[in-house]
Amino acid sequence: MIHSVASIEPDAAVPTAHFIKPPGFRPNSLFVGREEELEKMHKMLFDKKRRAEGVAAVLLQCIPGGGKTHLAREYVYKHLQDFPGGVFWVRAKSQEQLEAGFWRIAESVALKPSKDSNAPKNSDDFIICVNEWFTSHHEWLLVLDGIHFDHHEQLQKFIPDSTDSSLIYTSTERNVGGDHHFMNPQVIKLPPLSAREAQELFLKEIGKTTPTTDDLSEAMKLVQRMGFLPEVIHVAAKRLKETEEPLAKFARAYANGPKLRTLDTYVAVRDQLRDSGAHEALNLISILCYFSGHIPVEMVALGETSDP
Repeated sequence: MIHSVASIEPDAAVPTAHFIKPPGFRPNSLFVGREEELEKMHKMLFDKKRRAEGVAAVLLQCIPGGGKTHLAREYVYKHLQDFPGGVFWVRAKSQEQLEAGFWRIAESVALKPSKDSNAPKNSDDFIICVNEWFTSHHEWLLVLDGIHFDHHEQLQKFIPDSTDSSLIYTSTERNVGGDHHFMNPQVIKLPPLSAREAQELFLKEIGKTTPTTDDLSEAMKLVQRMGFLPEVIHVAAKRLKETEEPLAKFARAYANGPKLRTLDTYVAVRDQLRDSGAHEALNLISILCYFSGHIPVEMVALGETSDP
């Protein structure tokens, strides 16, 4: 089924031929650390030998909340001018998201405006059309954000190839490094932020530009409990700004309660699962919270997809 979305006008201020991105996609408001990873990623994506043979692919991998999308977004806005052929960001957590993203590309650049009867009639047609466009063009960057690599035979149609071009995956999975089905991606595994970086990010998120000694101490205690994960820090800071609690009071409440108990993202997911009667999922969340974050997420995915 072809998705209906508004056409996208080229932005004359963007230093690339095309910049196709999801609605509401914006630069990071804050970015701390990861300079080594940014440099490493750029070097991999512009490896001359790999680009001469085909698309140079990189996989950014970390646990949920570790900042892989944040890092990819920072790279994209920092290096727009390095991809004169276009930059294309596609959300890739599901087949539906991939198709919607490819339709945006088809509508924007791959299909010539026409009411001709030869226009694509279904999703396979316009995906083929987009891949042909990528193959015949160069110096582009495609980002597939949040991809899951199971069922590679279904995913392969969304993986284009062309010389002098680049591809970024972000994923919680890391078992496809060097896999030819996915263009032999080089893997960058993102560690948590350092303690100092996490502290700096949290204080910037809550607007503490001149923190006191007490602010520094309370912020350090908080980010340690958050596991130095950027997404958790962002959600906690958002909550603190909304409640306008003193930092010390918020830190005490956070330290005395279960992890993520009062955070908006967790509460929203829990309530939706409860309201929909998804008791198995609620039980799974309870088990994961009880055992903290030490159960690999992909073990859960493997259990879900394995035959009984």
